Amino acid sequence: MVHRWRRRTIVVGRGEAADLQVSDPSLSGLHFELSLRGEHVWLRDMGSTNGTWVGDHRVGEVGLPPGSIFTAGSCEIQL
Repeated sequence: MVHRWRRRTIVVGRGEAADLQVSDPSLSGLHFELSLRGEHVWLRDMGSTNGTWVGDHRVGEVGLPPGSIFTAGSCEIQL
């Protein structure tokens, strides 16, 4: 799936309140948030059950350059 966002911040999860809904049972209702800040996309986990991971590191909030890959639940996402 390819998604082009038009806002500075987007919330991703499987719940109806998410800006981008992904029907994957490994995702929480509101799983993570992506925010554009300068040259980086900031990734913030929203207290998800299965976590948001960059490589082997579970993250709370981290700035990522374009092209970075992270995992949320069982979904692999590339910016």
